[in-house]
Amino acid sequence: AHARVHGEVYGVAPAEADLDYIGGQSSATVTITVTDGFDRLGKARFTAQNFSSAEKCGTRVARVLSLSSVDYPNGSSPLDRDIDTGEVETPVANPVTDNALDYIQQLTRTENGRFLINHAGAASSTNFGGVLSWYSQNSSTTDRGISFSDAKALGTGSVQMTGLTLEYGSELLFNSYAFTASTGDLRTGTDTASIAKFGERVVTRTLLCDNTATTNAGTYYLGLYSEPSLRISSVTTDVDAMTAADAEKCLHMNVMSGITLSYLPPGSSTTLTGAYLVEGVTYDITTKDMATNASRIRATYATSAQDTTGYWRLGDPVLSVLPTVLAPG
Repeated sequence: AHARVHGEVYGVAPAEADLDYIGGQSSATVTITVTDGFDRLGKARFTAQNFSSAEKCGTRVARVLSLSSVDYPNGSSPLDRDIDTGEVETPVANPVTDNALDYIQQLTRTENGRFLINHAGAASSTNFGGVLSWYSQNSSTTDRGISFSDAKALGTGSVQMTGLTLEYGSELLFNSYAFTASTGDLRTGTDTASIAKFGERVVTRTLLCDNTATTNAGTYYLGLYSEPSLRISSVTTDVDAMTAADAEKCLHMNVMSGITLSYLPPGSSTTLTGAYLVEGVTYDITTKDMATNASRIRATYATSAQDTTGYWRLGDPVLSVLPTVLAPG
């Protein structure tokens, strides 16, 4: 059978699942189309909303999620959300009419944060085992995810990796910024040393903060991405060898899930550790033991630390473009 899934690309556990099942008349092919609850947020709009006081970006994200026209996830169940306060202040805005997801993505870019769903264990009536998370800048994205490591002794919540791929991430290279503040003013900056070595690569954004905060955001961004860094581009692990609890966490991971990866290169005394986002998932399922009908499940997760992949949106001409190659599958 062949399954084609739409909607889960956001990394969101279904909140209001809609499933279309089509069976082939003259073949063994079955097509399953799934739209999860995140589709509701992508379609939600608010009209003439007054944000009458300046507030941190995360505070405004929570305010948007709680609007009667949005209400996602269920506002009566705050455990379905984990929203950081944020560090960057967004100003008064009256009135605002926008798509809820677009506005939250702008707030996330303003903060230099992340907006995603991580696996959270026990399902509720609305989160199905996933919690909507909004992270402020410099925050780990893995507090509800899982850690992969090549260490011989693993800590709680860690899973043994069986293989990984390293590469220098040129998609992480930006050495010039052109950010537009909420005032409409354009703020620009460059890293001349990086431009001399690699050529100019510009990132452009419109932020929901004042001129000073916009300049600070640009400087912060260049500090992160003006030099290409060695990163883990994919990790492979044997799901069938895990405990049931760890396997369940791994099988829930999807595009935009957060994980921690740790690797000690041969001959090195320094372990490479970083917070990554999953941007592609491949499962290789084969027979492990025919006598017991047991299966061998090997999972390969393509990973990225790329900031802009945190705003990937299906069907958007800009936000649906991933700068790196997805794992086959």
